[in-house]
Amino acid sequence: MARKVTAWACSWGCGRSVLTSKAQMEKHEDRCFHNPSVKSCKTCRHNDYETPEPDVGIAGGHFCHLDVLDQKIAKRHCDKWESKP
Repeated sequence: MARKVTAWACSWGCGRSVLTSKAQMEKHEDRCFHNPSVKSCKTCRHNDYETPEPDVGIAGGHFCHLDVLDQKIAKRHCDKWESKP
């Protein structure tokens, strides 16, 4: 027989599967690429490129066009980050 459980989902709508631990989801949200306070490529106005391969890079293939990255990977806490309009 099925039983009812409490599940937690990311507030930033990243598509992360739900977790049954609130603490684990809060830990995820603190580093989530969709959280603007993380200042990641995903929420930056300079991110205008997306690869067709979803597994490329850390954030699903989203890269910066400012050439601030030596590697083609997304980053967090970027000093060139600007909020999207």
